[in-house]
Amino acid sequence: EKNLLEDKKLQPYLSLYKGLRIAGCWDGFELAVRALVGQRISVAGARTILSRIVATCGELQSLDPALPLQYFFPTPENILTADLSKTGLTRARINTLKILAEAVMNKTIVLDGTANTEETCEKLLAIKGIGPWTIEYIAMRALRNPDAFPESDLALQKKITTLKLDPKKWIPWRAYGAVLLWNM
Repeated sequence: EKNLLEDKKLQPYLSLYKGLRIAGCWDGFELAVRALVGQRISVAGARTILSRIVATCGELQSLDPALPLQYFFPTPENILTADLSKTGLTRARINTLKILAEAVMNKTIVLDGTANTEETCEKLLAIKGIGPWTIEYIAMRALRNPDAFPESDLALQKKITTLKLDPKKWIPWRAYGAVLLWNM
């Protein structure tokens, strides 16, 4: 079985960044929405739009008024029925979110570690507006696939080129390679 230590070019970085893990998520739908909204915009821009989405259709947190959390992240049902036209999303992106929400609500797409990664990625790719980077990111963090690799990520491409790395050598652990490169 291969591991990242076999790549001699990575060895010095692995010793500097011991114990790196792939950050999972509590809710695969929330992660997918965040990834979709964040496509091709800045982190600050995505944060603003996500705040608007939560304010528009998130459920009010009424468990403990002392908590700083005011709203829960919207459920697929909330997204599906909400008017998202004033959130800053394009019509096309709203349509993509609603298609995803319906698929998750109907359980035709499952976004957690129990899902078949290949089938789920194919279903996600069939939704207009969800690209390969987003799918690999969802596979890495929500589906818990240790070999998911968002190869079109500009930061990853730059480090791969600069260090003359070959991510194919890291199969089946490319997600860990991506996390390492993002942290370098």
